[in-house]
Amino acid sequence: MRELILPVLRNDYRAIESYHHDPRAAGCAPVLSCPIVVIIDDSDPQTDVADTQAWCTHTTGRFELITFSGGHFFINDHTAAVTALVADRMATAASLKVPR
Repeated sequence: MRELILPVLRNDYRAIESYHHDPRAAGCAPVLSCPIVVIIDDSDPQTDVADTQAWCTHTTGRFELITFSGGHFFINDHTAAVTALVADRMATAASLKVPR
C-alpha cells in the first residue's frame, strides 16, 4: 500500500511547494469569469487568510472567502454546514446564464 500512496503524496507536496501561477506564461488560461468560493479554517497554520484572499485575482466574477473554526480538518466538525454551503453555491451557479 505504501508503494502506491507515497509517490502520489510526494508529488502532491512537490506541486504545492513549487507551483507559482504566472498569468503571463505562454498557454496560461485567461482570468475566469465564474464565481470563486474559498472555504478555509481561520486558524489553520497551513492556510493564511491573507494569502487565500489572492484567489480573487483569478476571476472577474464574484469572490467569496468563508472561514470556519476547527483547525486543518474543520470539515469534520462542520460537515453539514460545508455541504449545505457547497450545494447552495452549486445551485446558484447552475441557475446563472452561461454566455455563448
